[in-house]
Amino acid sequence: TKNQADASVNQRVAKAVTEAFVAAQVGKIIDGLSTVGPAGVALKGETLAVTKRLLVLYLLTVVEGALVELYSFGLLRAGPVNAKESTDSARNLRLAIDALCRSLLSNAIGLTDAFGIDDWVLDSALGVYDGNVYNALWERAQAEPLNKTDVTNAYAKSIKHILERGNRQSKAQAKL
Repeated sequence: TKNQADASVNQRVAKAVTEAFVAAQVGKIIDGLSTVGPAGVALKGETLAVTKRLLVLYLLTVVEGALVELYSFGLLRAGPVNAKESTDSARNLRLAIDALCRSLLSNAIGLTDAFGIDDWVLDSALGVYDGNVYNALWERAQAEPLNKTDVTNAYAKSIKHILERGNRQSKAQAKL
């Protein structure tokens, strides 16, 4: 009922506090990376800027995932969307995420490579050394066992009789 307590409110607030704490700690770590540390390395220039943009992207996507809570707690209000200037918080948030993703696009390969996962382990057609992605994807698709025949063996056993029954029923019910 309307007067009943929200049973999960404590859990949702605890999650938000935890996410805020983690984000603050990561922010401090990133700020610390701009000074020379024990390893004698410091992030500078574009590398530091990209790292900070990744943190902002993380924060924006966390907020996007919590829109229901933000609206239900009255922290955000939905507003009208017009062509010139939107006051719809969710729309503006998604536009900001989109713009940030586009700004990071040129760094996508470097960010992926930064994880240091060997291409052999990834076994991805998208990461082929010669850049010939479409041919690699096509070859992978052709090598899949389900693509060895035009019609899979499971069709006759599991699907064909269902389609035929539906076809018979539709003919029986047809008015023309």
